[in-house]
Amino acid sequence: MAMNLFGHGIALSSDFVIQGAPKLTADAAGIPVSEVMSASIPLVMTMGVVTTVVAYFLLRRDMKRGSAELYATNDTNEDVERVIP
Repeated sequence: MAMNLFGHGIALSSDFVIQGAPKLTADAAGIPVSEVMSASIPLVMTMGVVTTVVAYFLLRRDMKRGSAELYATNDTNEDVERVIP
């Protein structure tokens, strides 16, 4: 969950180095990438805070219910055992 929220969601949508998603947005809107980068900062920050807080509470709720199971695997991925917190 953390990888998807921070790596795929927040990092890729506000990528200041590669500028993949901002470039696509700028091309679609017909404006320079620099305008998209500066305008997207409040949106990315809001999205990051909201999704992180919602994910935290949903995961906490699932752990209390016992529906969130944690698994540990070995290097060969042959055996999967349940980790009891």
